[in-house]
Amino acid sequence: NFPVFGLPVFGGGKQSNPRYTIVAIARVEISKHLVEDSKVKTQYYGWMIGLLTTVILGGCGSAPDIEAPTDDAAASAPVESSAETQEAEPQAGESGTPPPTPDPALTDFPHKRIEVIDQVEDGSEFDQFRDRLRQAVEDRDRDFIVSLVPEGGVNYGFGGPMQPEDMDLGSSNSWFWQVLDKMTAPASCETDDYPPVETGNTVWVCPNISAAYYRQYPPSGEENEAGLSEEFATVIVIGRNVNVRSAPSTSAQVVAQLTNELVTVDSDAQQRLFEENPDLVPGAIDGWTPVVLPNQVQGYVYNRYAYQPLSPRAIFENVDGQWTIIRVLAGD
Repeated sequence: NFPVFGLPVFGGGKQSNPRYTIVAIARVEISKHLVEDSKVKTQYYGWMIGLLTTVILGGCGSAPDIEAPTDDAAASAPVESSAETQEAEPQAGESGTPPPTPDPALTDFPHKRIEVIDQVEDGSEFDQFRDRLRQAVEDRDRDFIVSLVPEGGVNYGFGGPMQPEDMDLGSSNSWFWQVLDKMTAPASCETDDYPPVETGNTVWVCPNISAAYYRQYPPSGEENEAGLSEEFATVIVIGRNVNVRSAPSTSAQVVAQLTNELVTVDSDAQQRLFEENPDLVPGAIDGWTPVVLPNQVQGYVYNRYAYQPLSPRAIFENVDGQWTIIRVLAGD
């Protein structure tokens, strides 16, 4: 009876029978005290609730409608204009008026900052494409997204290629639109050494939060008390003065504020959240990630701002004059 802290979803293709089928590559850490006489040690690629990789693939039906948090004004808003940040803020690499200083009482604890730098040059070809992509995601422009899908489909995670019909783009709240929302919200991309389709082409990865994490905080390989490695125990909060609330609701008390920093997932609270709300979709963009701060204060961060080291990131390349989503990396 192992606690599940989120569901990893990678895969493609048609499934039948179950209403919601999840194709997963998983590795589960089975505690030694549960398998004392066993020589088998299985590892579980457990994605936290903050991940947006709950993939309901073609033939499995659509993801269920997600109930928005109480008084939620941010469910469909871009990351820079949400009730869960203190003010509308510029994205990484953009300029803007400095925000007001947050209440010192809400930030009086050690911080583990992360610096995420946008490498895209203003006005460049990729910059113009990214602006168009972000607008298309905001407008739920299905035709534009379909135009980015290669003829053979988009490989997602460890799974096979997905065609547009597998992405459920006809539903504005589908799993893939939510993945696109999270991947495009931070204006932070960088070039990548992923093999290009056309030799000599530049390949871009967006967002580059995962790359920044591994550069600045190389994992030690150690596990926490819950048996989770650092990648799975870490929540990367991207945004300025993002609220941490005492309960998973925008009406709950603000107990802290975070700005581009790392905190720890509260695995016990996460398990309780799913036990009490069995219909929750792990990683839903208008859901919540329970966290523990360095001062041991517990709270909840709105999922739109909660990333993890292995969260989905898109690989883009201009192939024959057409920008294309080459792959969505999800996992390690």
